[in-house]
Amino acid sequence: MSELEFEMAGLGFGLPELAEVCFKLCQTILSRTKDYGDSTQLDEMNKIILPLLAGEIKMLMGHFAARVESLPPGLSADIENLYQDLRSLLEKASRAIPQKPEGKLGSPKFTPLQKRKIDEAVKGVEEWQSRFMRRTLIAFFFNDKIDHIQGEAKAVIERISSSRARSRVGISESELSSALDDITVIREALCTSNKTPLVQNSPVAVAIHQSSDSAKPTPILVDFRQYPENATELAVQKLRNLVRDVAAVFASAGPEDMSVLTCIGFAHDPLNSRFELHFSFPSITKDRPRSLSDMLLDNVNKKQGIFHYLNQRIALAKQLASAILYVHSFGFVHKNIRPDNVLIFEPSQSKDGSDVKYEQFPRYLGKPFLVGFNGIRKVDAESQMLLHPDPKQMIYHHPDRHRLKEGDEFTMKHDVYSLGVIMLEIALWGSFYDRGPGGLGSKLWADANRLHPPDKLNGIFVRMATTQVPRIVGERYRDAVLACLTGLKDENGETITKDEDGIELGLAYLQQVVEQLEEISV
Repeated sequence: MSELEFEMAGLGFGLPELAEVCFKLCQTILSRTKDYGDSTQLDEMNKIILPLLAGEIKMLMGHFAARVESLPPGLSADIENLYQDLRSLLEKASRAIPQKPEGKLGSPKFTPLQKRKIDEAVKGVEEWQSRFMRRTLIAFFFNDKIDHIQGEAKAVIERISSSRARSRVGISESELSSALDDITVIREALCTSNKTPLVQNSPVAVAIHQSSDSAKPTPILVDFRQYPENATELAVQKLRNLVRDVAAVFASAGPEDMSVLTCIGFAHDPLNSRFELHFSFPSITKDRPRSLSDMLLDNVNKKQGIFHYLNQRIALAKQLASAILYVHSFGFVHKNIRPDNVLIFEPSQSKDGSDVKYEQFPRYLGKPFLVGFNGIRKVDAESQMLLHPDPKQMIYHHPDRHRLKEGDEFTMKHDVYSLGVIMLEIALWGSFYDRGPGGLGSKLWADANRLHPPDKLNGIFVRMATTQVPRIVGERYRDAVLACLTGLKDENGETITKDEDGIELGLAYLQQVVEQLEEISV
């Protein structure tokens, strides 16, 4: 036990004290890493520790610690547990990097066991940071009633929250330019580039962008938002405002952590009656991605079997849940959540110099990103109440959206339902598009052209989640799927139907879906 751990052992703390202990442990870890020679493990450790000591995460941690009484009870307890978890992770990390013996010359070397423990600590703290940012979204975006923000966290929170405000009320061209460092500066060059369709059934393409400050052209993703050729000028302008606000939200700092890509611009293509959203490729790769649907339908799954580890499926579901949380926290609904609109990016090269095929499908699942924003709208905007023309895509729609009666307008719960259907596919590692013998989708159709009625479809999904999922990925995963398929519940066990400020729905989603996935250990 380290000297700092000994001082803290057996003591109970509130959030301010816990935060201070975590900061001290970070300082201890950084001071010890200086005693060791060059090490990939220590480089990775420093990358995740520094934001806890000098970045926005530290500022936000300090704010929560000082203002815990302003948080909803469920969220405050959750954040306190999160701080306890961070303390435990940092203690393990400090033990993995022992102090240099006094008088010993040179830089000590790590044993294989120490290297493994450091790698585990890095992974644990990285996951903790993602969990922390999910709680930040709930606290500051779903719950606008939290006020009295003070100290150095105020500027950070105001900057982060400004995207939420812009998405709700819209902003002028001058405000947008100032807030996003002129996000439209590359608009004309991108709009005239050749675009190659990327994924079947998804409005996403790849274009090559030649930046003025780079000699090498780089690939970008282009997401299209079509409008009718006979649309009025007013309708086009309204759609332009929406696309502009979506671009503003996805240009925010660090969206990759939430499994959404960073938006670098948007464009209007009047010749083809559409707008474009332009996204940069994630930092892990420049290679073309595959859709989740493509992976689920890959023949290798049947011919050679499943090679990837089960924890990768759980990580995939968890990352998709984070992406939907991000979209909803800014006041939008996606409306087209299905496996065609989930892109999987794989690393271009291995971290340790080994054959990269061991970090690619089918041995490895890669990192998912939510795309397909052709139907996105603000949650309080008027619903057009249109049925999707492709019955296959209706598989992922909430029963309300099959009927489209009064009161069935698209809401956040409909996106959550779609997530539940995809989580079923991930757990069972099959596609509901597969109608062949034994295929996952073989029981969904009344005949060759018609799906079963929506309530029967929902019953089939619930039965799959109840009987098949626990044997593969456990009861917590099952409970998360059922929460999506049957509706998020309030503290009395009643299904949440109305939630004016979003905090009840946001907390329920966090506790009944995200936390269930976070708690799974394989």
